[in-house]
Amino acid sequence: MRLIPLITLLLLFFTESAFAHILFGQATDSLTEPEHSFVNPAHLLAIAALGLRLGQNSEDKVIYTIVIFGLSLLVGHSASLLSFSSSYFESALLVITIILGFLTLMGINLRRFEISLTPIVVAILIGMSSGVAAQNLTENLTILTNSAIRCFFIYVCWVFFIWIVSSLNRDWIKIGIRVLASWNTAIVALVISLFLDT
Repeated sequence: MRLIPLITLLLLFFTESAFAHILFGQATDSLTEPEHSFVNPAHLLAIAALGLRLGQNSEDKVIYTIVIFGLSLLVGHSASLLSFSSSYFESALLVITIILGFLTLMGINLRRFEISLTPIVVAILIGMSSGVAAQNLTENLTILTNSAIRCFFIYVCWVFFIWIVSSLNRDWIKIGIRVLASWNTAIVALVISLFLDT
């Protein structure tokens, strides 16, 4: 089970084509190096916060969140085809990310409803803010599908990494997770300030 993050990471890096999020809420076909396959700051920050919050659970709960997150990604990316304005969903995603960061930073225990509700909300908001301006429906579906797959792989790798290190049950690891949560929250605040300046 501990090899799952490594396997998914290898799949992520050896996929033939890379579909990059170049701007907020806009995905484009890049066909570039693997490290440029997913660079949307709002999405990455949300995944980081979600993994830090949900990764400190038992193995079965972590796997449950992965399944829920994956299914919700499909729903969100499919809904983005309805051409809603992605900026509203991205703003909501950043707010949720800050809330998750503070909950982790303050060491507030995870409540039962969070295990199901949080990955659903985050994944749907990621999908809804991934609207593209492709020439036809087939191209749209291709880009969105690859985007959802890569987002899913990143979450799987990250949440399993947090689960592995937190299962060591060391005080310094718990402190380290809180420090990461504080850094992630600070970066989100910077992103929001950039939004307000534009």
